Amino acid sequence: MAVSSPVTKALMAAVTAAAVVWLVIVLAWTDAPFALTFDDAWYYFAIGRNLATGHGSTFDGLNPTNGYHPLWMLVCTIVFRTGIDGLAAARALLALQVLCYAGALATVAQIVGSYTDGWPSTKDRRPRTVRTASLLIAAAFALVAANPFVVKSFVNGLEPGVGVLVVALLLWYGSRIDGRWLAATTPRQRRALSVLLTLAFLARTDAAFLLACIAIACVIEWLRTTPRPVMPMIELFLAPTVVVVAYMAYNHRKYGSVVQISGLVKRADLAPVNLAVFGVFVVVAGLVQRHGDARLAERRPARRGRFPRTAQFVLHTAWYAAFCLLLLGYYLTLQTQVWLWYFAPIVLYGIVLLPLAAADFAEEALRTAPAAAPAQRALLPVWLVLGVPLLIAFVVTGTQFADPDLRSIQIANADTGEWMAANTGPTDVFASWDAGAIGYFSGRSVINLDGVVNSHRYYDARREGAAAVRRFLSCERLRFVVNHGADVGGEDPDIRRFIEQVYGPEIAAASRVVYTRPFSYSGVIAGDDGFDAAPTARAVHVYELPVAALTPPGPCP
Repeated sequence: MAVSSPVTKALMAAVTAAAVVWLVIVLAWTDAPFALTFDDAWYYFAIGRNLATGHGSTFDGLNPTNGYHPLWMLVCTIVFRTGIDGLAAARALLALQVLCYAGALATVAQIVGSYTDGWPSTKDRRPRTVRTASLLIAAAFALVAANPFVVKSFVNGLEPGVGVLVVALLLWYGSRIDGRWLAATTPRQRRALSVLLTLAFLARTDAAFLLACIAIACVIEWLRTTPRPVMPMIELFLAPTVVVVAYMAYNHRKYGSVVQISGLVKRADLAPVNLAVFGVFVVVAGLVQRHGDARLAERRPARRGRFPRTAQFVLHTAWYAAFCLLLLGYYLTLQTQVWLWYFAPIVLYGIVLLPLAAADFAEEALRTAPAAAPAQRALLPVWLVLGVPLLIAFVVTGTQFADPDLRSIQIANADTGEWMAANTGPTDVFASWDAGAIGYFSGRSVINLDGVVNSHRYYDARREGAAAVRRFLSCERLRFVVNHGADVGGEDPDIRRFIEQVYGPEIAAASRVVYTRPFSYSGVIAGDDGFDAAPTARAVHVYELPVAALTPPGPCP
């Protein structure tokens, strides 16, 4: 993989610096596990701990769940099997993700280096000029790759942290073979690609879109080749196909659905307008991939424009661009929740495109500059157009990342979990919508009310209505409801409303707040009515239900 262009060397230096800085942040900063993670990360940590200690695939210790992606869950389980727990385990997993992210960035550096070999193609190729231009590209790359917002796309305690390295390697492979997945690879390379495709799916099951795009490229190549390359197709797709089918069959047999319960919970209504909009994304993705395949099949040099290297890369990776479009369309139209980490593969593609575009821009600036102009002056427009906005973005997001009021919600949830561990019994059962950190730090049975890491039985109960939900919760002997939200006179109106809707007004009136953890939050909170950014008072409330709530309205399963 090694490429020794000046740009690659400068980029690798930036990768090393970014990796060291973020490793220090993760390992040395007290609040790093709360600043980097989303609440869903603690679902992984709690389930991984339960798997490691022999309690099975469960978050609350009561209900089986498959609401996660397998590869990262395997990594989490292995870490907890070593015996570490609490914040130490979270730090270890985040540090591992920093290393995976650094590996992905190093792969990006190799990709960019392969497209900038012999760069810049100008008359002025003095070592000083090349070095100055390379440092400019590396600086732009570093400002993006080390940006806290970008880093948090991958280093967040969730599945993209390990999937990013797998996808980056696929992108590196695919950018080198001119769209000839079958003809331009050896049997050994195809077997390696097969492993990467399998791992990509296990890392995030929405990588099925990526497998589909590569499969379409291979089918097109198959139809153009005589005799038909049967063995190469088998070598490339047998393993991922077997794993996908086996995974779906296992899910159906064990959990009652071929997909994860989290996917079912977040699935949007298949309304005609949603399907029509997603269809537009599919058509555009197909056109992008078709154009790339057709241009590569012509075997003619690409027309030179203002951004030749960037265009060449996009042409060679049209299959990946199509995948990004499908991913974007899927989450914007067919899912009800949209979170930063869903778009990590798209962010990765942008990380590759930026230094390539910077290289093209710098080359054009050097070509059009007066002959006597020094490199620094010739490259000044590039600094102004790319460097200044990226620097501003880095400063702004860095300030936000360091804001204690942005991570306060995670810390408040963790503090509440620790209060629960110290002040309630080991058999007490809780319920929460944002149950990740609360469940992890309490060690108690915390039923996930939004269902993403709950059972299919609870999914069915929610669809049947309030009476079925009450029967489910009463049969689990639910006694406490806890969540973060608005603090109105020491009450959380949402929790009180939920208790009334599920249990009735008498149970709601008899329920009482037994713990409140106030906090100030500067971010946006997602709720049933959308996203709330109003600067209202916030708190985590723990409500205790009366004994009457333990009586189910019907027989328990």
